[in-house]
Amino acid sequence: MDKAIDQNMHPTYWKILTELYEGLTSKVKWMDGLSEPFKIKQGVRQGGILSTHLYKIFVQDLLVELEQNSLGYHLGDIYVGAPTCADDIAFISNNEYELQVMLNVIDRYAKEHHYKIHPTKTEIIDCSKRKSSYSWTMGGKVVKTSDCSEHLGIKRTDGKEHNFNIKERIQTARRTKYALMGSGVHGTNGLNPAISYQIYKTYVIPRLTYGLEVLPLTKSNIEELEIFHRKNLRHLQSLPERTSNAVVLLLLGALPIEAEIHKRHLSLLYSILSCDNSKIKDVMIRQIATNYDNKKSFFSRILNILEMYDLPSINYLQKNLPKRDIWKEEIKKKVNQYWNAQLKSEARNKTSLKNMNIENLEIGKNSSSMESTKSTTT
Repeated sequence: MDKAIDQNMHPTYWKILTELYEGLTSKVKWMDGLSEPFKIKQGVRQGGILSTHLYKIFVQDLLVELEQNSLGYHLGDIYVGAPTCADDIAFISNNEYELQVMLNVIDRYAKEHHYKIHPTKTEIIDCSKRKSSYSWTMGGKVVKTSDCSEHLGIKRTDGKEHNFNIKERIQTARRTKYALMGSGVHGTNGLNPAISYQIYKTYVIPRLTYGLEVLPLTKSNIEELEIFHRKNLRHLQSLPERTSNAVVLLLLGALPIEAEIHKRHLSLLYSILSCDNSKIKDVMIRQIATNYDNKKSFFSRILNILEMYDLPSINYLQKNLPKRDIWKEEIKKKVNQYWNAQLKSEARNKTSLKNMNIENLEIGKNSSSMESTKSTTT
């Protein structure tokens, strides 16, 4: 609350904020029992809409101190040493001693503000070619050096982290799919395939593709995801294994996973272009200028995606950015058109499909045969 005052928050809003956090209590649920209520005197609401913003107010002084003292990595002349989302902070440095100073700063800040950072939940990934023998500490305890650590739900490693994340995403999506089977999402004797696909699209695909837009995926990574995706769609439609990949998608009007990831790329691009953070825009301008030919760069990939779907260039979008809902509709239209043409072309070349009316199938629409199929579950 003190830091909110320091940010010159309007007194009325500050009063509302204090009332929101006044007299909060919580209980612990264990099996069928509930504990006695106890008062909450510290921290922000778990899952609250304002919680991430309030925590940023709380931690802002730490981030400003690190930047003002140039502690951490610089991309050219742009400081990127402590990327942060709410309470997830990553320290980036190319100097082992500087990283120790950063850990000392956060340890001191935590003590000043009466909270603890557990060294066991903090991990260091050494990405240097010659692994350092340095032993980093925080609060007198050694911080573990690991080959792999999770930040914002994405596995970070010292190399080939896209392979780690692909396996993790498929495992998560598979668990989600199994959890939905009890509701009838399982093909034969289950829900109508069109309904099953909508449930699958809502719950499984987001878990399968989460965070993949920021990783430099290889063709084999994409194919691994596609195999999982097509297998599920065949299952939902009770189609045999030999069924054409194009028809498996077209019958449900479904997009391949590559297209779903491209949509995430384009959504992230819009968020970057529309945000008010000048530092993010500086990074974008620099990376487009210096890394346009680097296939591992997000901006190199996005340039190819914009061209692939005949969408406006980044330079045009910077000056003429449409509203988000208009942009989403444009993406949907262009992506559907592209893959509709690709998949129909593939289907026409299959002699086994010569008796099938390919032209009546459309991406984004269920085939009439799917609409007429009844659910058999009750």
